[in-house]
Amino acid sequence: MVPGSQNWVSVTVTLTNSVITSATASYWSPTTFSTRLMSRAVPILNSEAVSANSASISSVGGASLVSSAYQTSLQDALLKSGR
Repeated sequence: MVPGSQNWVSVTVTLTNSVITSATASYWSPTTFSTRLMSRAVPILNSEAVSANSASISSVGGASLVSSAYQTSLQDALLKSGR
């Protein structure tokens, strides 16, 4: 899990022939506001990861810390896969 301020994000990717076919993220936040923000941002980031087929994805407006933590966790997942 990668910290994003007080929030935590852990991205899991599914690869087929080295192509990202699925990205999902588990996340935790200590506040209701952040949890709502993450619940809106994470699906967008999951979609961005699949579309970009890399960790080079756009941040979600208003969720820069979440986006940064997501990108770091996504990059880590890709490195662990050998990609």
